This record gives sequence, structure tokens and C-alpha cells, in this order.
Amino acid sequence: EGFLKAIREARMAQRRIFTAMYVFGGERRTGDLQFYLERFCRYHGLLLIMVTVDLATDSRWNIECPISFDRMVQMCQGLLDLIFGSPPCATVSAARHNLACAGPRPLRFRWCFWEGRPDLTHYEKLRLQAANACYGNWMCLAELVVKHGGFFGHEHPADRGVDPYPS
Repeated sequence: EGFLKAIREARMAQRRIFTAMYVFGGERRTGDLQFYLERFCRYHGLLLIMVTVDLATDSRWNIECPISFDRMVQMCQGLLDLIFGSPPCATVSAARHNLACAGPRPLRFRWCFWEGRPDLTHYEKLRLQAANACYGNWMCLAELVVKHGGFFGHEHPADRGVDPYPS
């Protein structure tokens, strides 16, 4: 609610304020997208209101929750200039393919990106379905921003170009 209120007020401000959202951006860190966009705007004398959306930082930004998603849809209908996102990394990370150390196994392969590997456990299927819902909701938000005159960017890990990596 706080960010929604801030970007609504930004639209009515005397001076132009650039508004942006980074979906699945993880925890804020030096050198992340928001860091560089804030630095760029300061350098050029532009005002910016930006939020990085991720469950790792605030559970209220649950893009899978209908109430939270509805608020984000409101933001994307003419209130955001830019939305940037990345895939929900828990199911696409190359780290899942690391055989050198124990960890969660891969859920997706190149040839079965959306449906997941054929031998998923019940828990893994639920995890994949949740990630797919988040991914679909993110794409919907990006489409709304563009439909209302804004821009979007999509980060994605470099394609390794070989099986089984799902990039």
C-alpha cells in the first residue's frame, strides 16, 4: 500500500518522478539493478521511486497471492515507467545442476521447461506449479506496464546452449 500511494502521488507531483519496480530482484545489494538505476538518476538529476520486490525481503510482495498481485496490477496500469524482472530463480538456477555438492535436484530441463522433469515428486510438482504461477504473473505485469506506455526488461541467465540447462 505504501509504494502504491507513493507512485500515485509521484504522478501528481510538480516535477517528473520516474517510477520503477524490480520483480524477483532478491535482497538489495551494492551493484544490483536498483543500485545502478538510482546512481544513473542521481547523475542526471532525475527523481526516482523504485522498489525491489522479492519474498526474501518482504512477505507482502507475494506475487502468487491474489491480494498482493491485485495491488501490483494497479501499479502497472499507468503508474510505473519501468518494470524489470527475472525468472523465479529457485527452479531455473544452474546451481541445481551442480553435481559437486549436495543440494536440491533440477526441476526443469530444456525439453520440459514448463511441465518439469517427468519424475517430479509431489512436493517438487507443487514447487514447480508455484514458480510457474509467479513466472506467469510477472509476464502479465510486464505486459500491463508496456500496454500503459512504460517499458520492461527481463533478466535471464545466459543460455549455456546445451542440455539439460533450462535457460
